[in-house]
Amino acid sequence: MKATLLIGFLIILCTCSTEEQRASREVITFWHFWSEPEQTAALSELITTFERQNPGVDVQLVPLQWSDGRAKLQLAFNSNTAPHIVHLGVDWFPQFANAGVFEALPDSFHLKDAPFTSALVGPKGKPVGTLWCINARALLIDSMSPAPPGFCVNDPHNVIKRTLPFIWSFGAPRLGTSLPVWQTLDQQAVLALDSFRIVAHKARLDKASLLDKAILQGSISTVITGSWMIRSLPPQWAVSPSSQVLNGDVLAVTTGSASPTTLRLLSFLRSFEQARAFTDRVIDAGFPADIKQLANISFPPMREGFKASVLTAIELPTSPNWLSIEEELERLINTCAVAQTRDQVLVAVSSTRQRLMKLEK
Repeated sequence: MKATLLIGFLIILCTCSTEEQRASREVITFWHFWSEPEQTAALSELITTFERQNPGVDVQLVPLQWSDGRAKLQLAFNSNTAPHIVHLGVDWFPQFANAGVFEALPDSFHLKDAPFTSALVGPKGKPVGTLWCINARALLIDSMSPAPPGFCVNDPHNVIKRTLPFIWSFGAPRLGTSLPVWQTLDQQAVLALDSFRIVAHKARLDKASLLDKAILQGSISTVITGSWMIRSLPPQWAVSPSSQVLNGDVLAVTTGSASPTTLRLLSFLRSFEQARAFTDRVIDAGFPADIKQLANISFPPMREGFKASVLTAIELPTSPNWLSIEEELERLINTCAVAQTRDQVLVAVSSTRQRLMKLEK
């Protein structure tokens, strides 16, 4: 009987002790878009390392989907239920930063000569985000294949990354690369989009995911795609040097959440060592954002090709209206891909230019 009471007492004592330990832990909520199982596992490993180095800290990861994550974040900010730390794509970041929902960060978080400097600035002119990873698509070619090229169309947020670079190569390297964007819709853009139209009539036009499948099926010979394809690419495919769109991932601390612990977590994640550990596991995340250190690191041949693509990629302009501008550019590209004549291209360019002039006032 006494033994039973003693065991019961110890169980209660241990339970109370565990609850007290949990209650005394500092909880940090971190919403992120690395929601694929392999991505989440890699991020969780980093967080486990951070928690081991910082006893008493409990980082709670909440994965978001690209399809509806932006709307969930907006709802959280509007209802004062935002997490402590947020991960965003750099193309979305200015829209949130301009709303004043992030804390200004110390100077130590800003890489010298790093890309996207203007994109990370808040409404008071101070940086509110820190660049975590950078990536770019790459032009892949199977030089032995007689198959047609593949162009991405009718796929929001992918057309700009996977088809705009083709149009640059057709003679309009300024298109979409500076503000106001409507001024880049010039005569060069018309001619390049018409050249794209002619080639597109003999190409496969499809969504990004179906073009990736077409690579494996051998039904296309040229395509712009991401580094997630590296592990499954047939051996005859190679990266061809070309100008691509630079992309990035950003970390930020939400308003009222700045603390030594949240800043320490940001510093940990964006450090070259940890960012490389993450991007080596999740190769579609690209590479650590520190370009100077990245340039001195060697990778296997195919990934080295993607690194070269990142180091020469073009940073698109940043604006709180960028998502609307992107939508207009993608609509223009989709229209020109199926246009029958140069006159139709000219009309599409003219109408897009007029809409952008109103949008970019």
